[in-house]
Amino acid sequence: MRKSYLPIYYPDFIGHIGVAVLLLYRKRRRGYAYRRIKLDQGYYALVDSEDYDGLNKYNWYRMEKACKGKYYAARIEDRKIITMHRVIMNARAGMVVDHKDGEGLNNTKGNLRLATCSQNNCNRRGFSGRSSKYKGVSRDKRRTKWRATIYNKDKGRNDNLGFFKNEDDAARAYDEAARKYHGEFAWLNFDPGRKDENRPIKTVFRSILGVIADVFRILAGGIAEKLASCGNLLFVISFMLIGACFMRQNQDRRARR
Repeated sequence: MRKSYLPIYYPDFIGHIGVAVLLLYRKRRRGYAYRRIKLDQGYYALVDSEDYDGLNKYNWYRMEKACKGKYYAARIEDRKIITMHRVIMNARAGMVVDHKDGEGLNNTKGNLRLATCSQNNCNRRGFSGRSSKYKGVSRDKRRTKWRATIYNKDKGRNDNLGFFKNEDDAARAYDEAARKYHGEFAWLNFDPGRKDENRPIKTVFRSILGVIADVFRILAGGIAEKLASCGNLLFVISFMLIGACFMRQNQDRRARR
């Protein structure tokens, strides 16, 4: 059975307003604004708004790197694999593009930086299947304690950071050494800068309310406080704008088919 779509036409400025509202919401929710580019298998890559139009005209796919569990957005052109993050950063041959948060599909410029292979390796998560959930920590069965180690590039071997009764204490010892040896490229077990994506519904609701307030501050300036008493009206208008944005995305998706 074929799906039929009812064409809906609306002025372009409605779509622009919807995108602006969506960007405001995402900035409040995750700390930065982004747009999503659809990949295969229902996945998306995150990019900055100014990069969206140039990248969205291509078909991108989610590709797994040599190390399992690491995925990037890429496309194939003339039998060559072109990764999205290298296109955005205009990286030269021999340079590596590092994802600060370790998420290969987060290609916003604030999350990307040029690095060497060694620096990129420092900013990797711990390998799965180990005795500890933390990077640089392992269980010493003979001592029945947790051991913290870190790779010393100058010595070419692992440095022993000590043995700890508590697994968390061993992870903190690794983090302290990682800051010393790896600097800004250190992957920390306890990083306050990493966002928790599984936020409670209350936080999402507050983000929506914050976006509504921001929209009215932009459109009406000081009048926003007076309109705040009209709660139902604010909700209706905001959801109409968000709905217009989603309709625009569906229209663009059908046009690309």
